[in-house]
Amino acid sequence: MVDSFINPEKMIGAIYLTYYDQGDLTGYVKKESRTPIANDVAWNIFSNICGALAYCHHGIRSPHDDANPPPTWSAIIHRDIKTDNIFLQSDPTAPGNIIAILGDFDWSTNHSLEQTIYRRPTDGSSYQSPADPRWLPPESPRYTMASDVWGLGAVVTCMCRLVASPEECQVSDGVPTNGKFGPALQRLVKRAVAWEPRERLSAWGLWRGIVEADEAGK
Repeated sequence: MVDSFINPEKMIGAIYLTYYDQGDLTGYVKKESRTPIANDVAWNIFSNICGALAYCHHGIRSPHDDANPPPTWSAIIHRDIKTDNIFLQSDPTAPGNIIAILGDFDWSTNHSLEQTIYRRPTDGSSYQSPADPRWLPPESPRYTMASDVWGLGAVVTCMCRLVASPEECQVSDGVPTNGKFGPALQRLVKRAVAWEPRERLSAWGLWRGIVEADEAGK
C-alpha cells in the first residue's frame, strides 16, 4: 500500500496500491510457456518470496538474522499462496529484469488464531478452507506456517514446469530433473513440498538454504 485516507464525515475512504508493471506469475508463466524459465530467474523469484514469508512468519528481514522472532511478533500465515498472488515488478538489476512480491493477504491470519482451527477435524466437515481449492496443502483445512511453505514450493514447482496450477503437475515431484535446474534447487523445493508439515523446512531455513547454495555456486 502506498497511501490511504478516510473521510469520516462523508463515510468514504480509499487506498492507493503499488502498480506492478509485469503483472503476476500466472501471466508470466503463460507468456513464457514455450521458453523454459531461466535458472537464475527461478532462483531469484524463489528467494524473493522466501524473504517475504520469513518476514511474515519470523519478523526477520535478512537470511542472516536469527530465526527466533521478536518477542512481540505475531506470526502471519498467508493461507493463499499461488501464482496469481505473486506480483512482478521491473528491476533492471535483477535476473530477468524482474522481482517478485507476495501479495493479496485477504485470507491471511495470525498463528495464534489459526491454532483454534488447527485442532478441528481434517475431513472438512466443520471447517472449509477459504483458499483456492487448486492450491490446498495436504493438511488442509488445517493451516500452519508449514502450509505457506508448501504453497511456496508448489509455486516454484509450477513456475519451473510452466504450468498455471498444481492440477497440471505432480507437486510432490518438485522442479524438473532434466538438467535445466540444478540439484540444489531441486533439493530445497522437495523439502518445501514434503507431504508431512513437520518434514518441511521453515521459510527461514529455505532462505538460508538459498543463500548457501548461492555461495556454493548453486
